Amino acid sequence: MKREIFIPTYKRLNAQITLAQLDTASLPPVTIVCMEEEADTLSLFADKVISLPAGAEAGIHHSRQFIQDYCMEEGIEECAIFDDDIQFMIRKDTSDLSAWQLRSSTREEVVSTILDMFNMLDFGGYGTVGISHRQGNNRYTKATVENQRMFSAFTLKPSQLDEYDIRFDRQPFMDDFYMQLSLLTRGIPTAMICDRAVGDAAGSNSQGGCSEQRTINAQEEAAHILAAHFPDFVKTVQKETKTGWFKGRVRTDVRIAWKKAYQYGVNNRPS
Repeated sequence: MKREIFIPTYKRLNAQITLAQLDTASLPPVTIVCMEEEADTLSLFADKVISLPAGAEAGIHHSRQFIQDYCMEEGIEECAIFDDDIQFMIRKDTSDLSAWQLRSSTREEVVSTILDMFNMLDFGGYGTVGISHRQGNNRYTKATVENQRMFSAFTLKPSQLDEYDIRFDRQPFMDDFYMQLSLLTRGIPTAMICDRAVGDAAGSNSQGGCSEQRTINAQEEAAHILAAHFPDFVKTVQKETKTGWFKGRVRTDVRIAWKKAYQYGVNNRPS
């Protein structure tokens, strides 16, 4: 099984937080994905760096699609895509999941988490496997749940996305939601690991990454595009932002019926 881990990054040349937590000797190959002008500098920190073509447009949806295309060209059967600024975490007491407190994962625990993600993808029949975000992780009392909202860290099968013509670059910003909904509405389940979590190590509005392109107007446009793709399962809503991007301002966001989308997919699978 040919596997690879990808970390797309943008304007964070001196802050490769995710990479620093990975024991690369114990994992599948780890590749940094960046814009062409950043490749030489990032090569000082990473063993393998690949860049988008010269003149490519910046944006996480373009970077993830580049990764998807690269995997198809290179015959990579399973890949992991991680944001560049996540902190890996684990429940302090994994024997009692009603106790929600988290701590930072050790390097060995990070390796175990990533290998679990790949193995669940390989043997569980899932289209994508992710990790719960720190925000909201306290709501889960099971080690794994299915067909829920995931972002920041996930594994997938590039050939499966290619088979169903699922492309990240059809959806700005919320491209990970687009990918998940595209799988669910085809009756392909997703899984999320909940006894571990990821958080925004530098804060959700830190310099670099999506912060460079995300504006109130761009957020609103992305929400409406996602709702247009999946009108039966995505509704746009107005939310007051309490932390992170647009703190103190009202933004347009989405409310997604994940389980309803999966049930639709199950009911409408080709016989």
